[in-house]
Amino acid sequence: MTNNKDFIEELAERKISLKDFFDLLNVWEGMRYAEKGIVIRKLVEEEKK
Repeated sequence: MTNNKDFIEELAERKISLKDFFDLLNVWEGMRYAEKGIVIRKLVEEEKK
């Protein structure tokens, strides 16, 4: 697990504002387990590119 400083720096590198991050977090928390699995697989595929 990264510390808060690393986390904030990674958000900045990806150009994600804290507001957008918390909006995404709220959406994530509302998703079902299967939906989260689909999102995680897609993110892994994108990171490999």
